[in-house]
Amino acid sequence: MASKGTSTVKSDRARSPEPKTKLAETTLNRGSGNGRLKVLVFWAGAVLMGLEIAGSRVLAPHFGNSIFVWGSLITVFLAALSVGYFVGGHLADKNRSRLLLSAICAAVSVWIVALSYFGFPFCQSLVEQGFGEKSGPLLASLVLFLPPSVGMGVVSPFAIRLMTESIGSVGKTSGSLYALSTTGSIAGTMITTFGLIPLVGVSVILRGFGVTLLLASLLVLPNLKKAGVITGISLAIIAAVVLSSSIGAGGTLGFPACDTPGCSRRKRPQLVP
Repeated sequence: MASKGTSTVKSDRARSPEPKTKLAETTLNRGSGNGRLKVLVFWAGAVLMGLEIAGSRVLAPHFGNSIFVWGSLITVFLAALSVGYFVGGHLADKNRSRLLLSAICAAVSVWIVALSYFGFPFCQSLVEQGFGEKSGPLLASLVLFLPPSVGMGVVSPFAIRLMTESIGSVGKTSGSLYALSTTGSIAGTMITTFGLIPLVGVSVILRGFGVTLLLASLLVLPNLKKAGVITGISLAIIAAVVLSSSIGAGGTLGFPACDTPGCSRRKRPQLVP
Protein backbone atom coordinates (compact mmCIF):
# COMPACT_ATOMS: atom_id res chain seq x y z
CA MET A 1 0.00 0.00 0.00
CA ALA A 2 2.82 2.38 0.91
CA SER A 3 4.65 1.73 -2.34
CA LYS A 4 1.47 2.33 -4.29
CA GLY A 5 0.85 5.65 -2.51
CA THR A 6 4.48 6.68 -3.04
CA SER A 7 4.30 5.98 -6.77
CA THR A 8 1.09 8.02 -7.00
CA VAL A 9 2.77 11.01 -5.32
CA LYS A 10 5.79 10.73 -7.61
CA SER A 11 3.50 10.54 -10.63
CA ASP A 12 1.64 13.69 -9.54
CA ARG A 13 4.92 15.52 -8.98
CA ALA A 14 6.15 14.51 -12.42
CA ARG A 15 3.03 15.86 -14.09
CA SER A 16 2.75 19.11 -12.10
CA PRO A 17 5.50 21.19 -13.81
CA GLU A 18 3.87 20.92 -17.25
CA PRO A 19 0.72 23.01 -16.59
CA LYS A 20 2.78 25.53 -14.61
CA THR A 21 5.16 25.91 -17.54
CA LYS A 22 2.32 26.38 -19.99
CA LEU A 23 0.69 28.93 -17.68
CA ALA A 24 3.96 30.85 -17.37
CA GLU A 25 4.46 30.88 -21.14
CA THR A 26 0.88 32.06 -21.69
CA THR A 27 1.27 34.86 -19.13
CA LEU A 28 4.56 35.93 -20.70
CA ASN A 29 3.05 36.03 -24.19
CA ARG A 30 0.12 38.11 -22.96
CA GLY A 31 2.37 40.51 -21.09
CA SER A 32 4.70 41.07 -24.04
CA GLY A 33 1.80 42.00 -26.31
CA ASN A 34 -0.19 44.17 -23.90
CA GLY A 35 1.70 47.33 -24.82
CA ARG A 36 0.98 46.78 -28.50
CA LEU A 37 -2.67 46.14 -27.73
CA LYS A 38 -2.81 49.48 -25.93
CA VAL A 39 -1.39 51.19 -29.01
CA LEU A 40 -4.16 49.66 -31.13
CA VAL A 41 -6.84 50.68 -28.62
CA PHE A 42 -5.55 54.26 -28.54
CA TRP A 43 -5.28 54.58 -32.32
CA ALA A 44 -8.65 52.94 -32.99
CA GLY A 45 -10.22 55.57 -30.72
CA ALA A 46 -8.34 58.33 -32.53
CA VAL A 47 -9.34 57.08 -36.00
CA LEU A 48 -12.97 56.67 -34.92
CA MET A 49 -13.43 60.32 -33.95
CA GLY A 50 -11.19 61.53 -36.74
CA LEU A 51 -13.42 59.66 -39.16
CA GLU A 52 -16.51 61.31 -37.70
CA ILE A 53 -15.00 64.78 -38.14
CA ALA A 54 -13.81 63.95 -41.65
CA GLY A 55 -17.22 62.45 -42.37
CA SER A 56 -18.78 65.89 -42.11
CA ARG A 57 -16.51 67.02 -44.94
CA VAL A 58 -17.52 63.99 -47.00
CA LEU A 59 -21.21 64.87 -46.68
CA ALA A 60 -20.92 68.68 -46.84
CA PRO A 61 -20.49 69.06 -50.62
CA HIS A 62 -23.83 67.32 -51.15
CA PHE A 63 -25.97 67.96 -48.07
CA GLY A 64 -24.40 71.05 -46.53
CA ASN A 65 -23.09 71.43 -43.00
CA SER A 66 -26.46 71.59 -41.26
CA ILE A 67 -27.73 70.13 -38.01
CA PHE A 68 -29.11 67.20 -40.00
CA VAL A 69 -25.62 66.24 -41.15
CA TRP A 70 -24.17 66.33 -37.65
CA GLY A 71 -27.23 64.66 -36.14
CA SER A 72 -26.94 61.84 -38.67
CA LEU A 73 -23.22 61.37 -38.02
CA ILE A 74 -23.53 61.38 -34.24
CA THR A 75 -26.47 58.97 -34.33
CA VAL A 76 -24.72 56.53 -36.64
CA PHE A 77 -21.42 56.59 -34.76
CA LEU A 78 -23.08 56.08 -31.36
CA ALA A 79 -25.21 53.25 -32.73
CA ALA A 80 -22.11 51.70 -34.27
CA LEU A 81 -20.25 51.84 -30.97
CA SER A 82 -23.14 50.13 -29.18
CA VAL A 83 -23.18 47.33 -31.73
CA GLY A 84 -19.39 47.10 -31.73
CA TYR A 85 -19.17 46.79 -27.96
CA PHE A 86 -21.79 44.04 -27.97
CA VAL A 87 -20.28 42.11 -30.87
CA GLY A 88 -16.73 42.56 -29.61
CA GLY A 89 -17.52 41.14 -26.21
CA HIS A 90 -19.25 38.08 -27.65
CA LEU A 91 -16.53 37.46 -30.25
CA ALA A 92 -13.78 37.71 -27.67
CA ASP A 93 -15.48 35.17 -25.40
CA LYS A 94 -15.92 32.70 -28.25
CA ASN A 95 -12.55 33.20 -29.94
CA ARG A 96 -9.83 34.82 -27.85
CA SER A 97 -7.58 35.44 -30.82
CA ARG A 98 -5.26 38.31 -31.63
CA LEU A 99 -5.41 37.22 -35.25
CA LEU A 100 -9.18 37.79 -35.35
CA LEU A 101 -8.85 41.27 -33.81
CA SER A 102 -6.09 42.18 -36.26
CA ALA A 103 -8.14 40.91 -39.22
CA ILE A 104 -11.16 43.00 -38.16
CA CYS A 105 -9.03 46.16 -37.92
CA ALA A 106 -7.39 45.39 -41.27
CA ALA A 107 -10.84 45.09 -42.88
CA VAL A 108 -11.82 48.43 -41.34
CA SER A 109 -8.66 50.05 -42.71
CA VAL A 110 -9.48 48.84 -46.23
CA TRP A 111 -13.01 50.25 -45.92
CA ILE A 112 -11.69 53.65 -44.80
CA VAL A 113 -9.26 53.83 -47.71
CA ALA A 114 -12.09 52.88 -50.08
CA LEU A 115 -14.15 55.79 -48.71
CA SER A 116 -11.68 58.23 -50.22
CA TYR A 117 -12.54 56.88 -53.67
CA PHE A 118 -16.22 55.94 -53.48
CA GLY A 119 -17.62 58.33 -50.88
CA PHE A 120 -18.04 61.25 -53.27
CA PRO A 121 -19.81 59.38 -56.13
CA PHE A 122 -22.07 57.57 -53.66
CA CYS A 123 -23.24 60.81 -52.04
CA GLN A 124 -23.66 62.35 -55.47
CA SER A 125 -25.86 59.44 -56.55
CA LEU A 126 -28.08 59.96 -53.49
CA VAL A 127 -28.56 63.62 -54.45
CA GLU A 128 -29.40 62.66 -58.02
CA GLN A 129 -31.98 60.16 -56.75
CA GLY A 130 -33.77 62.90 -54.83
CA PHE A 131 -32.64 62.32 -51.25
CA GLY A 132 -32.88 65.62 -49.41
CA GLU A 133 -31.01 67.34 -46.61
CA LYS A 134 -32.67 65.14 -43.96
CA SER A 135 -32.80 61.65 -45.46
CA GLY A 136 -29.66 62.00 -47.58
CA PRO A 137 -27.04 62.46 -44.84
CA LEU A 138 -28.64 59.78 -42.66
CA LEU A 139 -28.57 57.18 -45.42
CA ALA A 140 -25.07 58.18 -46.51
CA SER A 141 -23.81 57.96 -42.92
CA LEU A 142 -25.34 54.52 -42.46
CA VAL A 143 -23.80 53.10 -45.62
CA LEU A 144 -20.40 54.80 -45.48
CA PHE A 145 -19.59 55.04 -41.78
CA LEU A 146 -21.59 52.39 -39.89
CA PRO A 147 -19.48 49.33 -40.90
CA PRO A 148 -16.03 50.77 -40.05
CA SER A 149 -17.33 52.32 -36.81
CA VAL A 150 -18.74 48.97 -35.69
CA GLY A 151 -15.36 47.40 -36.40
CA MET A 152 -13.54 49.99 -34.30
CA GLY A 153 -16.10 49.57 -31.53
CA VAL A 154 -15.09 45.91 -31.35
CA VAL A 155 -11.51 46.78 -30.38
CA SER A 156 -11.89 47.85 -26.73
CA PRO A 157 -13.97 44.92 -25.38
CA PHE A 158 -11.87 42.49 -27.40
CA ALA A 159 -8.66 43.96 -26.00
CA ILE A 160 -10.07 43.77 -22.47
CA ARG A 161 -10.67 40.05 -22.90
CA LEU A 162 -7.18 39.52 -24.29
CA MET A 163 -5.47 41.45 -21.50
CA THR A 164 -7.49 40.14 -18.55
CA GLU A 165 -5.47 37.57 -16.62
CA SER A 166 -7.79 37.12 -13.62
CA ILE A 167 -11.27 38.09 -12.48
CA GLY A 168 -9.76 40.38 -9.88
CA SER A 169 -8.16 42.57 -12.55
CA VAL A 170 -11.17 42.98 -14.88
CA GLY A 171 -12.24 46.33 -13.45
CA LYS A 172 -8.75 47.84 -13.64
CA THR A 173 -8.13 46.50 -17.14
CA SER A 174 -11.45 47.64 -18.58
CA GLY A 175 -11.24 51.06 -16.94
CA SER A 176 -7.70 51.73 -18.17
CA LEU A 177 -8.44 50.60 -21.72
CA TYR A 178 -11.64 52.63 -22.07
CA ALA A 179 -9.78 55.66 -20.67
CA LEU A 180 -7.03 55.07 -23.22
CA SER A 181 -9.56 54.75 -26.04
CA THR A 182 -11.27 57.98 -24.98
CA THR A 183 -7.92 59.75 -24.82
CA GLY A 184 -7.27 58.58 -28.36
CA SER A 185 -10.65 59.92 -29.43
CA ILE A 186 -9.82 63.32 -27.96
CA ALA A 187 -6.48 63.33 -29.76
CA GLY A 188 -8.09 62.24 -33.03
CA THR A 189 -10.71 64.99 -32.79
CA MET A 190 -8.16 67.72 -32.08
CA ILE A 191 -5.63 66.61 -34.69
CA THR A 192 -8.24 66.19 -37.44
CA THR A 193 -10.08 69.43 -36.67
CA PHE A 194 -7.18 71.81 -36.07
CA GLY A 195 -4.37 70.11 -37.96
CA LEU A 196 -5.34 67.83 -40.82
CA ILE A 197 -8.47 69.39 -42.35
CA PRO A 198 -7.00 72.91 -42.70
CA LEU A 199 -3.81 71.51 -44.28
CA VAL A 200 -4.71 68.53 -46.48
CA GLY A 201 -7.69 67.21 -48.43
CA VAL A 202 -10.23 64.79 -46.99
CA SER A 203 -9.11 62.04 -49.35
CA VAL A 204 -5.58 62.20 -47.98
CA ILE A 205 -6.90 62.14 -44.40
CA LEU A 206 -9.00 59.03 -45.05
CA ARG A 207 -6.16 57.19 -46.73
CA GLY A 208 -3.84 58.13 -43.89
CA PHE A 209 -6.30 56.84 -41.30
CA GLY A 210 -6.67 53.58 -43.20
CA VAL A 211 -2.96 52.91 -43.64
CA THR A 212 -2.01 53.80 -40.05
CA LEU A 213 -4.84 51.67 -38.63
CA LEU A 214 -3.60 48.76 -40.74
CA LEU A 215 -0.11 49.20 -39.31
CA ALA A 216 -1.48 49.38 -35.76
CA SER A 217 -3.49 46.20 -36.31
CA LEU A 218 -0.32 44.33 -37.26
CA LEU A 219 1.32 45.22 -33.94
CA VAL A 220 -0.90 42.83 -32.00
CA LEU A 221 0.24 39.79 -34.00
CA PRO A 222 3.07 37.78 -32.41
CA ASN A 223 3.49 35.74 -35.60
CA LEU A 224 5.25 37.61 -38.42
CA LYS A 225 3.93 35.20 -41.06
CA LYS A 226 0.34 35.97 -40.07
CA ALA A 227 1.13 39.68 -40.13
CA GLY A 228 2.54 39.32 -43.62
CA VAL A 229 -0.52 37.46 -44.86
CA ILE A 230 -2.94 40.09 -43.49
CA THR A 231 -0.79 42.90 -44.89
CA GLY A 232 -0.63 41.29 -48.31
CA ILE A 233 -4.39 40.71 -48.50
CA SER A 234 -5.18 44.24 -47.29
CA LEU A 235 -2.77 45.89 -49.71
CA ALA A 236 -4.10 43.78 -52.58
CA ILE A 237 -7.67 44.89 -51.83
CA ILE A 238 -6.59 48.53 -51.51
CA ALA A 239 -4.74 48.31 -54.82
CA ALA A 240 -7.85 46.82 -56.45
CA VAL A 241 -9.98 49.66 -55.07
CA VAL A 242 -7.55 52.31 -56.37
CA LEU A 243 -7.27 50.66 -59.78
CA SER A 244 -11.01 50.17 -60.24
CA SER A 245 -11.81 53.74 -59.21
CA SER A 246 -9.16 55.15 -61.52
CA ILE A 247 -10.43 53.12 -64.47
CA GLY A 248 -14.06 53.97 -63.77
CA ALA A 249 -13.57 57.68 -63.12
CA GLY A 250 -10.52 58.45 -65.19
CA GLY A 251 -8.41 59.42 -62.20
CA THR A 252 -8.33 59.77 -58.46
CA LEU A 253 -11.48 61.06 -56.83
CA GLY A 254 -11.42 63.60 -54.02
CA PHE A 255 -13.86 65.75 -52.12
CA PRO A 256 -14.53 69.33 -53.23
CA ALA A 257 -14.36 72.18 -50.75
CA CYS A 258 -18.06 73.02 -50.88
CA ASP A 259 -20.40 73.45 -47.92
CA THR A 260 -23.66 74.35 -49.68
CA PRO A 261 -26.39 71.73 -50.12
CA GLY A 262 -26.74 70.30 -53.59
CA CYS A 263 -23.51 71.74 -54.95
CA SER A 264 -22.83 68.37 -56.63
CA ARG A 265 -25.79 69.10 -58.92
CA ARG A 266 -23.86 72.01 -60.33
CA LYS A 267 -20.50 71.95 -62.05
CA ARG A 268 -18.08 69.98 -59.94
CA PRO A 269 -15.61 72.26 -58.12
CA GLN A 270 -11.86 71.78 -58.07
CA LEU A 271 -11.10 68.46 -56.39
CA VAL A 272 -8.79 68.38 -53.43
CA PRO A 273 -5.95 65.91 -53.97
